[in-house]
Amino acid sequence: MRHGTVTFARGLLIAVAVLMAVGTGTPASAARGGGGAPAAGTTLQSELYGVSCSSASACTAVGDAVTRSGVSVTVAERWNGTAWALQSMPTPSGAAATYLNGVSCASASACTAVGQYVTGTGATVPLAERWNGTAWAVQSAPSPSGATASFLDGVSCSSASACTAVGYSRTSAGVTVPLAERWDGTAWTVQPTPSPSGVTASYLFGVSCTSASACTATGFSVTSAGVSAALAERWDGTTWTIQPTPSPSGATASQLYGVSCASASACTAVGHYVTSTGATVPLAERWDGTAWTIQSTPSPSGAIASYLNGVSCTSASACTAVGWYETGPGEYETLAERWDGTAWTIQSTPNPSGATASYLFGVSCTSSPTCSAVGYALNPSYTAMAEGWNGTGWAIQSIPTP
Repeated sequence: MRHGTVTFARGLLIAVAVLMAVGTGTPASAARGGGGAPAAGTTLQSELYGVSCSSASACTAVGDAVTRSGVSVTVAERWNGTAWALQSMPTPSGAAATYLNGVSCASASACTAVGQYVTGTGATVPLAERWNGTAWAVQSAPSPSGATASFLDGVSCSSASACTAVGYSRTSAGVTVPLAERWDGTAWTVQPTPSPSGVTASYLFGVSCTSASACTATGFSVTSAGVSAALAERWDGTTWTIQPTPSPSGATASQLYGVSCASASACTAVGHYVTSTGATVPLAERWDGTAWTIQSTPSPSGAIASYLNGVSCTSASACTAVGWYETGPGEYETLAERWDGTAWTIQSTPNPSGATASYLFGVSCTSSPTCSAVGYALNPSYTAMAEGWNGTGWAIQSIPTP
């Protein structure tokens, strides 16, 4: 992902990246899923976007790396409680480029990662890979009938045989619509997902399932005027339905990216919104089983703009959200916030020495005092980054690059 430019790669088309930037203050490719590959011969880069921990000593992080020849390849790394280690990842037959955006582990020996890949003919199609405790294997993931491009951004597994992945696809008419797929232990199938009435595009980025019949997905929709609004959908075991999501008072745009449900009646979704004065600030919304309500979320002192991208809740009163904030033009630092059941507070997070920009995209917590967060830093090229929370503070963890 290359910040400050509008390039094609990593799930979001150029037009999508532009829509995400309109009225949000977000650099067009800084939004999740934007980015591009460097020219041949430049420094290799690596990025991590999703992480899932089944225990404090079993975490899996996924993303992608760009080789010196400009080819994007999938990356998976495994935390054993002491160190991160690279895992071998297969590539779909004939793929010209591969990307992983999200991962969910039902156990230490059952993880599912999702993203997309580019075929030899230039088509973008869903990608799903499965870890069985020994090796990763590519799974067949369908595209909706008639889709010209399909992307998977988030996944949640309530068991080894019950996973839901979400994203979006582009129809033959050029309309972007939500996408949800279901793994039943044997195959992936596309599920019908509604779009809000009167919008020109809808996207799903995060999903959390507490059981095979209870999933919540979040994202946003875009009007013909380019205005974005938060979107939440609920799976009840039979159908997906849109849930009303409030906008903060005076907000001119709002977007949700990550969601985590501690139970069917306790979900937290995070993202950002644009105030009436044009400031971009964190957004958190809470589902209590009946309705979504907005929670007050602070911005770091002196921040020009602040964004939350991932969240993990171990209970209704214990959530951790991560993202980044802008301190100056082209300068970004990591951001983490903690919900204690009453309020969100900012946690101090380190940034790699010498980095001009640092971002956290995914977080996973196994208990109140143990969390892992992943992302990348610009130092001087884009380099994968991981941080660990031990109940007292965040610390940067050494992580290998491909």
